[in-house]
Amino acid sequence: MIRLLIHALLCIGTSLAIAVMGFAVWKFVQPHELPTAELERLWAQGRDRLDRWQGAFDAAKGPRKRRFRQANKRSGVRVRSCGSPPSRVLFEQEGGVLFPMTSTQRMSGPIVLGFRQRLSGGPPRAVCLRAGRASDHRRAVMLLVISCSLIVGLLVFIAPLVMRLRRIEQAVSSLAQGDLSTPIHVEGRDVVGRLAEGLRSMTARLQALFEARKRFSDATSHELRTPLARIAAALDLMEQHPDPQLIDGMRADVREVNELVDELLLLGRLEDPQRRAMGEPVDLVTLLQERAAASARGGRLEPQLLLPGEGVSFAGDRRLLARLVDNLLSNAQRFARQRIQVELRAGADEISLFVTDDGPGVPIDLEDRLFEPFVSGGEGSGLGLAIAQEIARVHGGQLGHESINPSGALFRLQLPR
Repeated sequence: MIRLLIHALLCIGTSLAIAVMGFAVWKFVQPHELPTAELERLWAQGRDRLDRWQGAFDAAKGPRKRRFRQANKRSGVRVRSCGSPPSRVLFEQEGGVLFPMTSTQRMSGPIVLGFRQRLSGGPPRAVCLRAGRASDHRRAVMLLVISCSLIVGLLVFIAPLVMRLRRIEQAVSSLAQGDLSTPIHVEGRDVVGRLAEGLRSMTARLQALFEARKRFSDATSHELRTPLARIAAALDLMEQHPDPQLIDGMRADVREVNELVDELLLLGRLEDPQRRAMGEPVDLVTLLQERAAASARGGRLEPQLLLPGEGVSFAGDRRLLARLVDNLLSNAQRFARQRIQVELRAGADEISLFVTDDGPGVPIDLEDRLFEPFVSGGEGSGLGLAIAQEIARVHGGQLGHESINPSGALFRLQLPR
């Protein structure tokens, strides 16, 4: 913004300087004399005003100074004595002269003209009065030149700005029509340049989002197609040879489809950028004890708990937090060999949860995509860690992972205190 203002001031200042210099040259080149007809009009006007004043002066009685004041008052014409002749005479006729009453030369030329004449039978010194205002168009010309220069300066400043904004407008119109490949050829470090850079970043993020959505939809259709294909095959077999085991298998496939649909719906709700987890304070120590006991009942191993001696309170959605812990423990139960450890640390600024297992660890080719939907290193739909990460996000936290030497994986959940 400061660069933009400096550029605007430079354009306007340059235009003003050019205007003033041009008018000064024009002033000195042009003649300073007023038209003769205008001077004759002002001379006659001054002569009439002086005659009116002289009549009032002759009718007054008393000393000369008193008569002078009475004539000014009765005639309405302000007359004063002026001894020395004026330094510059513009017009002279019948003993009366016109001269500029302003002491300094203005850029617009003389404006107010005075009338001077010596009166017979009047004051011993010549008298001067105001003849009138000369009709000089230089001031109007000066204002016109300065105004035009300002307009030119503004155009010099605005024209490139408008052209750059027009290019951005065309690119945004293309983006609104779904064409994300439209380039935005606008550079610079000013406000417009930063706006273009922000639009380019937004376009890149939109492209990445659309590609991720496409991969998500493709993976979703694949995951749903598998159990549905098994159900269709079982129905064909049922028509030929009814078998209770086929019915049990179909029911399991239906449950798998329902669970997958529920997880997809939950993931879609969590990815809503407007969603924020609000709730009552949750005791994380009690929550971890409950979910570890549930994991031990349904899994192979019993998680080892390293918890603080007192409760740790966190304001959030208890149901979502329980789902996050269940997903982390379910993932550990799937890959752990002999040990699963859950540790909770409560600091002054944040709360940290560590879930560690002694399994084979995260494959190198999955480290960058581990929290993407349908990315799994073994059995399962690959939605558990993606849902866990989204739950952490809506609570203002962050979920990460790292491999442990010689084997194992560590998942770290950080929540703001």
